[in-house]
Amino acid sequence: MITIPTQPRKITQVVKFGVVLWAKTFTQLLPLILLLTFIVVSFQECMDHYNIDLNQGKKVNSISQAFKAPQDTQTLQTSEDSQTSQASNDPATNDSATNDAATNDSATTAMTTMNLFDVITIIAFLLIFIISSILFPVAMIYHIDAIAHQKNPTILHSLGKGCRKFFPYLVAGFLYGICVLLGFVFLVIPGIYVMIMLLLAPYLVVVRDTGIFHSFKESWDLVSKNWWHTFGTFLLAALIGFVFTMIIFSIFGLMVGLSSVLLSLLNAAHLGWLGNIFLLIIIDFFYISVSIVLTFSMMLSLLYDLEVRRQQKISVVQ
Repeated sequence: MITIPTQPRKITQVVKFGVVLWAKTFTQLLPLILLLTFIVVSFQECMDHYNIDLNQGKKVNSISQAFKAPQDTQTLQTSEDSQTSQASNDPATNDSATNDAATNDSATTAMTTMNLFDVITIIAFLLIFIISSILFPVAMIYHIDAIAHQKNPTILHSLGKGCRKFFPYLVAGFLYGICVLLGFVFLVIPGIYVMIMLLLAPYLVVVRDTGIFHSFKESWDLVSKNWWHTFGTFLLAALIGFVFTMIIFSIFGLMVGLSSVLLSLLNAAHLGWLGNIFLLIIIDFFYISVSIVLTFSMMLSLLYDLEVRRQQKISVVQ
């Protein structure tokens, strides 16, 4: 059972508790991780398939056609009128021209339908990807925090919380990005300072049920007296996430090398796409598990430590 420490901790202890929290909640978050992995891979395959078809010339980009320059359209119409006039002067070719025109009209109709389907498919996958990229992280943050407080929420309950906090988390993340960007515009140091001061605002929106602007104020208050402690924890957490990711990808690269024979067989059987999907699943699964979920756990551990530090200062003053 996980117990949130009640005393201020060192940077290494904060990060260690975050790793322990991640290990304890990983199996419970596995359904969300797998589902998000499936959505991400599906979106990547959709985009890849569409681009490949464009490069091979099998499909026409209807969007680029819709914004074609007027002079190009006029030139094309003039050329068609000229060809029609020449064909009408030669009765022997009228029947052939009529058949060709009917065939072209049929092909144009089929192409338009296919392009419309492509656009609808891409928009649908894009919307699903964007919604999932916000909904699932919110559900994961809430679930990790609930486990840390010795609760036992279901995945459906966490997803419900994610739905309720979808727009607040989205707005908080957007405002956080704007604030950090403005800080970097005025030189790098102000950007780093603002980034650390407001680091916990998106998490507070989810786990403390605070308003969007109040979460920024709360994050500022928590970090203001512990900036270097927060900055050091952030750097160490980022370093650990990077090292874990490199280790996983190194092992993954070794696996790919060992399975080169299998991939060759799949390519020979025209099933190379199956190997590509498998590789994407492995990469995205470990990226979400380590780079995203582990980061959430360590940032929540930092939040708990800063709250303990503030409470201890209040007790000393009283």
